Amino acid sequence: MGCSSTTTTSCSVAGALLLLALLGGASGELQVGFYSESCPSAESTVASVVRGFSASDSTILPSLLAFQFHDASVLLIKGGSNKADLDNAKHQGLRGMDVIDSAKAQLEAQCPGVVSCADIVILATRDAVAFTGGPSFDVPTGRRDGKVSNLRDGDALPDVHDSAQVLRSKFAASGLDTAHTVCTTACFFTQDRLYNFPLPGGGRGSDPSHPYRLL
Repeated sequence: MGCSSTTTTSCSVAGALLLLALLGGASGELQVGFYSESCPSAESTVASVVRGFSASDSTILPSLLAFQFHDASVLLIKGGSNKADLDNAKHQGLRGMDVIDSAKAQLEAQCPGVVSCADIVILATRDAVAFTGGPSFDVPTGRRDGKVSNLRDGDALPDVHDSAQVLRSKFAASGLDTAHTVCTTACFFTQDRLYNFPLPGGGRGSDPSHPYRLL
């Protein structure tokens, strides 16, 4: 069974908590090596799946880090009249669910019903950081999957129109600062500031507050 599912299945995920949770900031009975007895190959299996996907498309690595920022609740798809977190426009272009689903399928074959989708997201993100040349580190596991996903949950994500102050506050609320940022974006998120920004003297062009050397 994959992690992308309706709200009635056991693989639905209430959400892993950004990179703060990745480093063990979430409350609960989390511990390094949580699956050492119940599913000893859990971490190596996730790493193998991430490595396999990145071998054919290296851009999946920063996408997995972005996936962690969105959190695991996007693995829920809508059921009936309910609109899920994934339906929020903030998740446009989100990639990596196939990686998580592939890892979940392999782990279900090895250890049915043991490894949560939320932990798979955490482990995949950790491995993505390492495979891009970043540090390799232990992460606590033991998260449980929930069944809640709401359309408006994605509103808390950073927005292209947010001021620097608002962006800093959103990152800080999750235990992050801008030094953690490794991701990709799409042109439609920035084209207004690049080509269609209202200029003080009239007309439209590039946002004058944007560093020219970055254009």
